[in-house]
Amino acid sequence: MIMMSLVERRVAERYEVALRARVTTNHKDSFSALVSNLSMSGIQIKVENSLIPQLMPAIERANKIDTIPVEVEVELPELFKAVTIKLGIVYFNRISLTHSVVGCRFEGFVKEGARTLSEYILHIQHGGVSRFTRTMKSNEQAD
Repeated sequence: MIMMSLVERRVAERYEVALRARVTTNHKDSFSALVSNLSMSGIQIKVENSLIPQLMPAIERANKIDTIPVEVEVELPELFKAVTIKLGIVYFNRISLTHSVVGCRFEGFVKEGARTLSEYILHIQHGGVSRFTRTMKSNEQAD
């Protein structure tokens, strides 16, 4: 018997989060969701199974390898503004009787979204300490 193992294909490091989001499909359906992890290349969104037909309609696409487009507004904590991201769904995984996750790659950002999200990821990488706090601590140590 041959056992298949899961292969991590994403090069960028993933960060586990729990961020509220609002998903809007190409058909203008809109619903609440939860961003469960993010990286510099994409995000994973947890949704209720009942919303999958709206999120991933069974329609014929010209190119089978195209992503399924969605737009997501993600609420970031603390001093960060919400960001709006244009995403492409690249995978789907049912995780329970009531919920699934979809993996999405970044396909575009609205306004300053790319910069804001990059700063938030750097914030996470530094243990949730903002750049301002790190600068203040560095200056205090120098005194």
